[in-house]
Amino acid sequence: MSKIKGQNLRVLVNGAVVAKATNCTITITGNTEDVSTKDDVGNATSESVTSRSWQLQVETFNEVNIPTLIAAWKESTLFTLGWDQTSGDNNATPEKASFNRTGYGYLTDASFSFNDRAIISSNITFTGSGAITKVV
Repeated sequence: MSKIKGQNLRVLVNGAVVAKATNCTITITGNTEDVSTKDDVGNATSESVTSRSWQLQVETFNEVNIPTLIAAWKESTLFTLGWDQTSGDNNATPEKASFNRTGYGYLTDASFSFNDRAIISSNITFTGSGAITKVV
């Protein structure tokens, strides 16, 4: 597998690339439940994956529309979220198609930094609703 640089991947919210993003993180989680019984030996638990969840976190500056995000949060707007790899000679890899994914999620957390003599920055988190699917 060839090495992929962070700038070669992009995050999309409702079909538009997140502008001025400095960092994007996608976290996938297997939620577990303890299924150990009285007959199990030792002190260790026995875990079973009962569901899966995911989050998309974006750190960005300047290009965020704060009133629109607050309205979306208030209205529990379901966003179309996705990520893929940019095209072009410098960014193309044989594994390009393996990065194309999409899903739906809600805005669940947003923080905005208004630092003195600095560009406004934000940290926005979407929590997935349903499965992540591969784009073909």
